[in-house]
Amino acid sequence: MNNLKDSFDSAVTSYVDELIQNDCVVGILLTGSAGRDDYDEFSDIDNVVVVNEVFFKDLKLNIKEGKFYRNNFLFDSRIVSLESFVGPWSDDMFFAYLKSAKIVFDQTQSIKKTIGIKNRDWLKISNHKLFLALVNLSVIFEFVDNWKNLKTTTHYYKYLKRKDYVSANRLLNIAFENVIDIIYLMNQSPVPDSKNKLKLLKNLVLLPDSCERVLSSSMIIQSASPECLHLRYGYLSKLVHEIKQILILRIDIPEDLYAYYLKNRS
Repeated sequence: MNNLKDSFDSAVTSYVDELIQNDCVVGILLTGSAGRDDYDEFSDIDNVVVVNEVFFKDLKLNIKEGKFYRNNFLFDSRIVSLESFVGPWSDDMFFAYLKSAKIVFDQTQSIKKTIGIKNRDWLKISNHKLFLALVNLSVIFEFVDNWKNLKTTTHYYKYLKRKDYVSANRLLNIAFENVIDIIYLMNQSPVPDSKNKLKLLKNLVLLPDSCERVLSSSMIIQSASPECLHLRYGYLSKLVHEIKQILILRIDIPEDLYAYYLKNRS
């Protein structure tokens, strides 16, 4: 018997049963760890309550929003109108709803339909985001072979020449974050929020062979010395090399990524 799961399910069921008595509620989604089913005893029950637009404009919704305790769980509830839910999505919304959401109430099936449409929308733009992320990486990491026309004088080497090792380390931090984004994008997956990026990498299909070991080692900054910088840049090079091999085999990439960037950066 899983006491945590039983208590979790009971708390969610009680909450949903109460909410659907309100005529304005048209949909309820669990998001975050609650939606992914990877919650633990310290997790919030994140949820989104979708309401009819007419009722959304009425301040008398009588639905609690924000953080509150219920059945010994911390709920974090957000209210959105159906109109805004079916409208344009931000990058955060793509991850929250496509990768971390579970529909627990959908009065007219409009929530399920919208998520299906948005999933198709994401597949249309994911490669575009991947190509721009590779160009962004090139201002820190030197593509010495000029792969896809990405070779340039990097800001990282400019900092090294100035002996500004603190700034160089900071740039490597940004580069590793960028590489993690690229790994998600080459899997056509929306990028998670920063606190979940490393945790959810294991769920992806296309992963560099040394990803877990290299990332765990590269995140430890022992000092801002040239030696430490050289070591971290070596980790970055290994990751980028493995990512390139995957991209060459799996993704149809423009021959000139910088030209693509200039044409499509807006």
